[in-house]
Amino acid sequence: MAYPKEPKFTVERAIQRGNNSYFAKGLENTFKKWYPTKQEKVLWVTQNEYLEDIVIKNNLL
Repeated sequence: MAYPKEPKFTVERAIQRGNNSYFAKGLENTFKKWYPTKQEKVLWVTQNEYLEDIVIKNNLL
């Protein structure tokens, strides 16, 4: 599984994709609830990365 590292850029990307601010604020409010409790198999995506970058960096593609 891949998760964003910070809620701020998750909200910014949602707005850039055309989602409204109500949806983006909902993402921010539920951000930590979505996080896994066991982190052994988690890929963390930082602000300047995309899922493809993480997959390649971890030799999964």
